[in-house]
Amino acid sequence: NSVIGIRYFIPVHNLFNVLYKGTQTVTDVFSLFYSK
Repeated sequence: NSVIGIRYFIPVHNLFNVLYKGTQTVTDVFSLFYSK
């Protein structure tokens, strides 16, 4: 049961990590765009 939970948790964690880094890069691009 815990193995299934771990197998389910890791992809979700990676997805949130990718989304978080994606929003960071988007905000960085917007800040660079607005600073010009």
